[in-house]
Amino acid sequence: VWDEPAVAGGAVELSRVDYLQDPGFSEWIVLGAQPGTATISSLGEPACAGQHGCPDEPVRFRVTITVAG
Repeated sequence: VWDEPAVAGGAVELSRVDYLQDPGFSEWIVLGAQPGTATISSLGEPACAGQHGCPDEPVRFRVTITVAG
């Protein structure tokens, strides 16, 4: 289960995809907005939380994108 992603920087915009029927997952479209860099990050909890061998701490996702001019 992931938190809604956050964007730091103005180079990209996130647009959430809305479905007529819930597909069981969330999806975002990443659009280049202007030259520069932006970082998209989110925090998630593994579906296996509490089970043997599964991380007890949240999982971090982060990607940095560079948009050329």
